[in-house]
Amino acid sequence: ESERGANLLFSLLLEPTKIPVEQQFVLSQLISISIVNTLREELDKPVTIKWPNDIYMGDQKLSGILIENTIMDGQLAKAIVGVGLNVNQQTFTSDAPNPVSMYQLRGKTFDRESLLHKLITNILVDYERFDLNQSSQSQATYYELLYRNRGYHRFKTAEAEFEAEIDSVLPTGPIRLRTKKGEYKLFAFKEVQFVLAPR
Repeated sequence: ESERGANLLFSLLLEPTKIPVEQQFVLSQLISISIVNTLREELDKPVTIKWPNDIYMGDQKLSGILIENTIMDGQLAKAIVGVGLNVNQQTFTSDAPNPVSMYQLRGKTFDRESLLHKLITNILVDYERFDLNQSSQSQATYYELLYRNRGYHRFKTAEAEFEAEIDSVLPTGPIRLRTKKGEYKLFAFKEVQFVLAPR
């Protein structure tokens, strides 16, 4: 849901040929980290990444990221990075479960053009600087910025609801959870969800 002229909805076209196909989730991590760091600076609040790549403040969704990769000759040829960020919207009326905007968090209007420039600049700088040999550092940073990365929380699959803690996120993207019984469960995208309190 986006009120006309209130938010940022943009796409970036990248050519991430230096990232191996089997590690394409690294690109999602890089983008998420850049956006979170930018928003933390703008809002002075502990913004987090909800696995795999939604941006949250507390239990509310501030931004969503969608990356569409094109693979040619066995390598990542192109990536379209789509970002939606709630900036100046004051009220949400759709049935989206938990939206929040920067305006609602800070009680002030933000300059969208300036914010867009800062986001794109930070994303591109981080992207250009990225060295695959340092991907373990990106992994560690991503984990530290994860939503609900400490303690036990409720999760649900199509079959059941259970409590677990986040053990790790694999370089290829799946999340590994550890139940209170000490069992490890591995889930790919859309196989598991956080249980969120209703708005």
